[in-house]
Amino acid sequence: MNTKQKGDIAQLAITFELVRHGIPVAIPYGDNQRYDLIAEFSRGLLRIQCKMARVTSDGGAVTFNACSIGYKARRGLYTALEVDLLAGYELSSQKIYLVPAGIGSAAVILRLHDCRNNQRAGIRWARNFELESFLGTDGLEPSVPSLSSWCFTD
Repeated sequence: MNTKQKGDIAQLAITFELVRHGIPVAIPYGDNQRYDLIAEFSRGLLRIQCKMARVTSDGGAVTFNACSIGYKARRGLYTALEVDLLAGYELSSQKIYLVPAGIGSAAVILRLHDCRNNQRAGIRWARNFELESFLGTDGLEPSVPSLSSWCFTD
């Protein structure tokens, strides 16, 4: 599977899940935007860049790119001026992870399990960034993440 196919699968899966949760989605015309879709949350429209996520070889974390990587395309980190959220779709678990744009790193790394060195401080737990954690009890009212929420730990 090439990177374009992976991106298409991720975008379709993320769009499907948002719509399934009652969140309207719009897709921009063409491939020239830094975002793949726009979701209408109750607090406003959010631009979302979709990425295929993968579990690390040790199974301890899920990771996805926070930058564009395209053949002969503009490459660089997604900024909060261009994109509101980065959404990673992990194929084997079919989970979607949402993180605020502008994290200042080329990759998003979210822990699934404890670190081998037992580190607890500064860990970004995957469960805190799952799509469902951003939705309220009725499944429709999102708690839109901010860059400051990126820094919290358990």
